[in-house]
Amino acid sequence: YLHNLFAILVKNGREGYIEMIYDEFERLRESEEGIVKVSVMTAKELSSEDRQSLSEHLAHTLGNEVRLDEHIDESLIGGLRIEVGGKVIDGSLRARLDELKTVLAG
Repeated sequence: YLHNLFAILVKNGREGYIEMIYDEFERLRESEEGIVKVSVMTAKELSSEDRQSLSEHLAHTLGNEVRLDEHIDESLIGGLRIEVGGKVIDGSLRARLDELKTVLAG
C-alpha cells in the first residue's frame, strides 16, 4: 500500500509530502508501542551518562519508554529545554537570565 501511495505522490508531483507522511507513520508506530518522543535542547552535546540518566528519569516520570530527539542551541548558555506532548520545560540559563532581566526592568 505504501508503495502505491508513494507512486501516486511522485506521479502527481507531490514528493514534498513523503517526509511528512513518513514522520506521521513513525509517530503513530511509536504511539502504538508506548514510546514518547522527547525533544531535548542543550547548549552543548550531552555526555552518554547524562543522556542515559535523563532518558531514565523521563521514562520514570512519564511512565513510558522515551526516544530523545537531541538538538544543540548554544544560545541557551547552559541547562536544557525539554518539549514533550506540546509542553515545554525550560530550565536553560538563557531563560533564567531573561526572567531576571524582566524582574529588574520592573
